[in-house]
Amino acid sequence: DIETGEELPRLRYKETYGSSLAFSPDLKRLLGTVDPYPENSRVQPALATWSVGSGERLVITEAGETSPLYGAWSPDGTRLVSARVGMKSPQIWDAATGEKLQTLEGHEEMLVAHAAWNPDGTKVASASITGRLIIWDTETWEALQVIETNKAKDPDLPVVLGGVEIEGELRINGRPMFGTWSKLVFEWSPDGTLLASTWEETLSIWNPATGEA
Repeated sequence: DIETGEELPRLRYKETYGSSLAFSPDLKRLLGTVDPYPENSRVQPALATWSVGSGERLVITEAGETSPLYGAWSPDGTRLVSARVGMKSPQIWDAATGEKLQTLEGHEEMLVAHAAWNPDGTKVASASITGRLIIWDTETWEALQVIETNKAKDPDLPVVLGGVEIEGELRINGRPMFGTWSKLVFEWSPDGTLLASTWEETLSIWNPATGEA
């Protein structure tokens, strides 16, 4: 409690750690990623929600075999979107039951690291660490815009700037890549009419309706 300094109930992970946290819009639940330690092959990466008041874990979704995970609430708190490096399809979940509602197909590379709802919940944007930003309609789940923020970059060159560090061997189009990789970071404007993105040394403002900068 930030007013009293009192510690509230702890939210327990078991043989795992968390790499992403987000409060629900009504502040009653907390969304967290559940990432197993490398030596623990018995636990799969997942999304979990907890009651802020009691610390009780409410829902857990088995989100796959790779991590790290990123999760975000829809503005009305009824759905979740998840993304993770190692898979090319963001996923939509029912926040109350943990049921998977939709898999978003459109990223060609298995490097989706970020996703977020627009303020009114009618769109989701997802981004890969190779520079592709996709805007989805949340009624039909069709891709409305595909924005290549990395257009000017030589496709034969590796992506090499700080952001997300991928351990071990990573391959794109059959080519091994190593080291620290760029992360395409984006943010919706409060009214949902603009998207700001950063990619390497470039900060861009996009019109999500047209895909133009």
